[in-house]
Amino acid sequence: MKTNLGGDTMATRDELHKFIDSLPDGLVGEVLDFAQFVAKKAQSEQVARVMAAMEELPEDDEPPTEDELRAIAAAEESVRVHGTISLEEIKSKYGL
Repeated sequence: MKTNLGGDTMATRDELHKFIDSLPDGLVGEVLDFAQFVAKKAQSEQVARVMAAMEELPEDDEPPTEDELRAIAAAEESVRVHGTISLEEIKSKYGL
């Protein structure tokens, strides 16, 4: 099977679409499950890299500025008045 690794992204996407369209109906769900697994794995690896980089940052040892204290107070007041929403609610609202 010909692949377009490292090549033009649009050509690779077109090739992938043609491949998926050629699959028997019984395999489409399995391919979707695998694609979702790959996407979640990539996202998880990206989050892990960001978290590792954040752990390397020096601790902020400066006191907060007046502007920062006002922003914190405003955020806390907003949470007190409006509450919070869960990540699941955000995902549902924005179709994620």
